[in-house]
Amino acid sequence: MPVEPGKRYASCARLREPDSSSLAEADMQRLWFEECYRNPLTTTTGETIRMLQPGFWNKGAGPDFTHACLLNGQGEKEVGAIEIHPRPPDWIQHGHDRDRNYEGVILHVVWQLGPRTFFPGTEQGRALRQIELAPQLRAPVARLRSLLTARPEEVASGVRLGRCRQELAALPADQVRDLLRDAGWFRFRTKTRLFNTRAEVVGPDQALWLGIAEGMGYAENREPFRLLARRLPLAELRALPPPVREARLYGLAGFMPDRLIDLPDPTGRKWLRSLWDAWWKERDQFADEILPPARWTRAGVRPANRPERRLAALVALLHLWPSFIQDLANPDQSRTETLLAGLQHPFWSHHLGWHSAARPAPIALLGKERIERLLFNTLWPAAHSQSPAQVESLLLGRKVSGLNRSVRRAAVRLLPPSFPTAWTRELLVQEGLIQVFHDFCLNETEHCATCDFPEFVRAWSA
Repeated sequence: MPVEPGKRYASCARLREPDSSSLAEADMQRLWFEECYRNPLTTTTGETIRMLQPGFWNKGAGPDFTHACLLNGQGEKEVGAIEIHPRPPDWIQHGHDRDRNYEGVILHVVWQLGPRTFFPGTEQGRALRQIELAPQLRAPVARLRSLLTARPEEVASGVRLGRCRQELAALPADQVRDLLRDAGWFRFRTKTRLFNTRAEVVGPDQALWLGIAEGMGYAENREPFRLLARRLPLAELRALPPPVREARLYGLAGFMPDRLIDLPDPTGRKWLRSLWDAWWKERDQFADEILPPARWTRAGVRPANRPERRLAALVALLHLWPSFIQDLANPDQSRTETLLAGLQHPFWSHHLGWHSAARPAPIALLGKERIERLLFNTLWPAAHSQSPAQVESLLLGRKVSGLNRSVRRAAVRLLPPSFPTAWTRELLVQEGLIQVFHDFCLNETEHCATCDFPEFVRAWSA
């Protein structure tokens, strides 16, 4: 009698069927990303909800999925984040109930409930709805592999292909580039208008200071850097001796150690001693203005990009401010980039943390990608009013070093495979991708169903 194909090998197969009693968090995230759940879903309190948009898979710090949308039991839309855990108490064990970055969560997804009832809540005391995923899947766990259809680039970027991708694929590639360049120009002019408005309110120098500080914070720490730059205005800092200036910045940021720690090298000990000699005299005066540790995000931030090192870059730039302003007026901006790339600090140029060993070779305080973002978001908008033709010429011919996380996910979402890879290195194309993604994808709550960008693309080609 013939043996069923695959039967003999089954006895020694190493690829076991998954244990349905537990599932790793990464596997749960994949199931949620590909919507392997039944819809509508029932919460642990009996509420019936319908997921309109599962959200974008966040591969960095913060909630697992952002910009999700659900229809609650009252028929109202709610937009926010989704957090996923194998067990309900993981919400507390991971500290999310004390983390303001999780205040926007609208749904807690767990694999199985466990023997004890658990009610998740946010830092502000807001109760969260919760669902048990295991009994609400579209198929048994053993068969779910057949439901996973996302391409590797979708999984890597955390976004699914958009409906507009087909519309863009129908256009000649040069028309797609023209559309994205135009969106990039719009993005730059918007930043220029915002800078000019801020300059009218606080003055051009302080507007520049605020913009650079925000840029040092990147996405994760933009807000606390902005607060710091407001509490310590540029004019006030520049009037101080350099040691007092730096001590006040590190002190108000909340980065000064609780005591005078023994740093691993003599240069570091000398630097920290100079800060303490200045800070202890005035820390009581500024006690109410010191930013609390919870204001800063460190989870998911690379050691080289931690806020202490970014603040060191800001300090180094302050020391060179007259030269920086002079270089900024140069039409080709090459000296500005050179100055930013060469910023040095006596301690942080050779350390990634307070207690880390000194590196023999300097570690750049600002990488090439961060400098490129500072140029586009702040420095070129600031220079545009004085030299519009020169700045616009720089923009048109600018190629960038690579694709950052925002550009990669926008490219996966929007760009057809026929779009030339070399064109994605153009600054205006990248900025256009980000602009379209922000304008349409992040505001679409129903899986592209109500998005009007495809209609815009058709009109563009007419």
